[in-house]
Order: sequence, then C-alpha cells, then structure tokens
Amino acid sequence: MQPNINPQPQSTSNTPLSISLILKICGALAVVFLLFLPVAGCENTNTYNVNGLDFIKGLFKSGGRIDGTSIFFLLSLISGVVIIFFNKPLQFIIGGAAGFVTFLAAFFITKSKTGMDIVQLKIGAYLALLTFAGIAITGLIRLLAAKNKSTEPVPFITQPVYTQQQQTKVQQPIPQQYQQQIQTPPLQQQQTPPPQIQQPVMKQKFCVKCGNKFPEGGALKFCTKCGAKIMF
Repeated sequence: MQPNINPQPQSTSNTPLSISLILKICGALAVVFLLFLPVAGCENTNTYNVNGLDFIKGLFKSGGRIDGTSIFFLLSLISGVVIIFFNKPLQFIIGGAAGFVTFLAAFFITKSKTGMDIVQLKIGAYLALLTFAGIAITGLIRLLAAKNKSTEPVPFITQPVYTQQQQTKVQQPIPQQYQQQIQTPPLQQQQTPPPQIQQPVMKQKFCVKCGNKFPEGGALKFCTKCGAKIMF
C-alpha cells in the first residue's frame, strides 16, 4: 500500500520573475519622472519649474561645476537606472532606499541655500519618491517572505503502520475443479499386523504304540502302560 500524501500546492515559478519585472519597470519610471516631469519650482506658482533635463543642461552650462545638490540628484537618477538590472530582493531594497534618500538630500541641500527657501517639490518629485519607496518596501516584503519560507519545517512523511490483520493476506476460495488437483493425499495409516493368538499346545491324548489313553491335565512324559515316550 502506498502512503496517501496530499501534494502541497506549488507556487508558480514565474511569480518571482513577474515581481522583479514590475520593480524594474518602476525603476525606469522613476527615472522618467525625474527627467521629464517637473521636480522642483517656486512656491505658489507654476512658473520657473525645472525637471531633470533642465538640471543636467544647467550643469553643462556652468562648466561642469558640481555641488552637493548635483551629486545627490545624479545619485538618485543612477539608483533608478541600476534598479533595471537588479533581480534579488536585497538589491531592490538598497536601490529604492538609495533613490529615495539621495533625492531628499538633494532637495534639502538646495532648500538650505540662501534665497532658495521658496523651492518646493513638484509632481515629478512626488511620483519618483513614491516609486522609490514602493520598490524598497516590495523588496523588503519579498526578502522576509523568502526567509520565512526557508525556516519552515520540512513536512515529515510517516510510513503507514500496518496491523497484523492488514498484513495477513485474505485467502481466496479455490474453485472446486482445482481442488482435486492440489488436494494432498491423506496420510496412509500404518497397518499394524493383528496380534498373533497363541494356539494352545495340543497334547498327545493316546499312546502311539499301545493306544493307552492318558488322563486329562496329566504331565506325563512316558506311557504308563508300555513306557513309550509321549510326544507333545
């Protein structure tokens, strides 16, 4: 008998790949948000908004002068780009957290400069920050799920215990036409010879010479008349 084991539902192999693909797309979207959507501007106005392309053009016009704002903004862009090439949950956590933190660092450095307190974030910055945060949180969830799965105890499959009644085979009745063929002959009983009955010794009742009659129960050896020897 085979042990009855209920197969556990197996997760499809393309599930981790699809999540990784979504996170890669999110990294690319974060780069798009930073480059093409307004990321910063003046408070209470929609004029003088800049995006990532305007910021990069300004770097070239300034002769490549790089300050703290430029460094952290470029690091945020690089974080979104490298996420496209990541596959592991820990990598997504680092990439998402790096993009989120470096962009906020660039914003606060800019805000701390003299006369730049009127700078505020725009729609591109908010979408990029949300995307980076979503990538990091999703990577963390995947990492914790993988750890919990690896620490789960392996199901122990016990062998079925067979009782003596299950182990004994049920004898099927043999058809009558085969019973005579397999029937063993009965044991032949040993025929013991009948006990031999000892015949009483016939004693001589008359003398063979003179015809003298001997008495009953007599133990004579010679005839009392002629003296001849009696034959028993």
